[in-house]
Amino acid sequence: MIMPRSFIAIEFPIEIQNQLLVAISGLSNAFPPPTLRWVKTGNIHLTLKFLGEVDMKGLAQFASAIQDKVNGLTPFILSFSELGLFPGRGLPRILWIGIRPVPELTTLNASIESAAEQLGHDRETRPFSPHLTIARVGDRFQSSRSQELVLAARQVDLSRIPSIEVNSVVLFKSDLHPEGPVYSILNSIHF
Repeated sequence: MIMPRSFIAIEFPIEIQNQLLVAISGLSNAFPPPTLRWVKTGNIHLTLKFLGEVDMKGLAQFASAIQDKVNGLTPFILSFSELGLFPGRGLPRILWIGIRPVPELTTLNASIESAAEQLGHDRETRPFSPHLTIARVGDRFQSSRSQELVLAARQVDLSRIPSIEVNSVVLFKSDLHPEGPVYSILNSIHF
């Protein structure tokens, strides 16, 4: 039996995803594939919990557990901060867009961690760092360009990207393909 790779995330409207890609277009032109592998429109999201391979029955239980946990939450606003790189030192691996932390997002993340833990998933040990992965460093990235990438990322202005209201989370299935992952919505969970 094939078990889908899955995760829970906040989905961003396609218009916002397009605006983010326009805001970073100078950077993506300066570091084209395969130097950096850029996330495609439609795949930009804020991961709250990666579940890994879970059977469909387990995913249904997880969706139900999340619904129970988020029923009392109220919609909230998210806005974007800056571009950054993981790790902060040495050869970068991930280029990300930061999300301004708000208490409601922290509460939502804790609720999802609690639901996952109830169903036997390990709790995340790293502190929650809300971000959108926008690119991954490719095999052909030259380490001598690391400082150039850092400086270029600091120049990107995200201040014109509108904030979004969050009133749901999405349970996604991830199918891996040579040209990149394809995400499918399994369940939208509103609060």
